[in-house]
Amino acid sequence: MLWLLCCVAIGATLYRGGRWLRRGLERARQGRAEVRRASLAFRDEFPSLSAELSRHGANAALQPVEPLMALDAATGELVALAPATEADESVTAVFAWRRNRWRSEGRIVAGLTPAQTLHHHRDRLIAA
Repeated sequence: MLWLLCCVAIGATLYRGGRWLRRGLERARQGRAEVRRASLAFRDEFPSLSAELSRHGANAALQPVEPLMALDAATGELVALAPATEADESVTAVFAWRRNRWRSEGRIVAGLTPAQTLHHHRDRLIAA
């Protein structure tokens, strides 16, 4: 009898664990889809993003290439690290994906490429 109760308990645990795993995989799929959607939106919004960056006082010119996507571990926000130039220096412009739109607060990481910025801030940024 004890053997049967143990088997039922193990089966129930495995079933709940399987559901938990399936939910985790589904969230990961949704996350990848969100990154793709945000990446496409970045291309579409590129002209307005350049203007928004300038409005915030950054004198950087965005380069028309694919940004590096990352998750901010502290806030959970998706961020785009976009290459830019400012006074003939390579910089990284930082944009945040909020309410299905890219936003800029004029944040610039001076002297680092997007990949270097991701590596330098690896304790806070996670590649998406």
